[in-house]
Amino acid sequence: METIIRQANKDDIKSIWTFLDQAYGTGQKGTARFKYPDRWEWQFLDNPFANEVGNKLPIWLAIKDKEIVGQICVLPARMKVGDQTYNGGWACDLIVSPKSRGEGIGYKLSESLYKHYQVCVGIGMANSTRRIWEKLDPIPLRQMHYYWYPINLHKNILRYFIGNRFGALHGAFAKLANITISIKRKFNRLLKQEIKSLIQEIALFGEEIDALSEGTYRDYGAIVKRESMFLNWRFFRNKELNYHVFISKNKGQIKGYIVVRKPHPAELNFGHIVDFFAVRNDIDTINELILFAIKFFGTSVAAIKCTTSMINIEYLLKKYGFIKFEKLRPLALVSDPVIKENVTRVAQDWFMTLADQDLDQVVFNLNTSQPT
Repeated sequence: METIIRQANKDDIKSIWTFLDQAYGTGQKGTARFKYPDRWEWQFLDNPFANEVGNKLPIWLAIKDKEIVGQICVLPARMKVGDQTYNGGWACDLIVSPKSRGEGIGYKLSESLYKHYQVCVGIGMANSTRRIWEKLDPIPLRQMHYYWYPINLHKNILRYFIGNRFGALHGAFAKLANITISIKRKFNRLLKQEIKSLIQEIALFGEEIDALSEGTYRDYGAIVKRESMFLNWRFFRNKELNYHVFISKNKGQIKGYIVVRKPHPAELNFGHIVDFFAVRNDIDTINELILFAIKFFGTSVAAIKCTTSMINIEYLLKKYGFIKFEKLRPLALVSDPVIKENVTRVAQDWFMTLADQDLDQVVFNLNTSQPT
């Protein structure tokens, strides 16, 4: 039976959700309930940049015998690369049914994105997805890492980071780690700084953030535009996750913003710094935003997670005591040779955080009934 690759439309929604049930599992230990309907509708129906023709969706399907056996999705976005702005997207959720693997479906689905979007980027991806993309002559972007700021580790939290290699000794190692963390925090001078700017929570981004964004785009080789239309969709229209958004003002002028969130009830007790943005060389503002986030969480979480592609922000994170952990190796797919040259030119200078792609989503903790 021939496999057909085609773009999805709104008539496929129920079938797609059935496919997600099969892929992620349902019930208490299944994660499909975190994939749809709320998150899915927000990603693909409410996305202000999903300007597909007619009732089409930014999703490609593999159909065999009238059944979905594979999919790949895109979060459409306006990507500023050099001096140009492109209709691009973040690739996510490449899934092929086990019974159809080995038939080249993943490659065909990825190739569809490659041809449809001017620039398509993936940050976090499975090894199997990376192998497929490497056949499409991708552009490697600057390597990133997840950074963690440990605060108060419990044995279950420690097990998340290092596995079960120490068995019953996890509790003892957690206590030792907490003592070390407490000593380092006590003598870290950065944590004793005074925040001089006015940092206040907002309920919506307005024109002031557009003015800041427009004035700073040239600072970055490439970036998904941090304009109010994107930011309000990204952080205020997401029904699944509750974000706290703060802007930093100095002498009445907006200098930057930071977005944080506390853990979802189904997650381990981690805080998240999802996004931070300022003029690239405004180290004072970036420094204060990081310090503010640390103080915001206090001791209410076991650790704080974030990521960045910018060297200056990485430097500050390390100074505060954030620890480099899991590696991320972003790739870009571009078919047009002129655009590809442009992307290649700025490949090592792409601004990315947890707010990009679908990096920030509910990470289901199977041990939610246990102390965290």
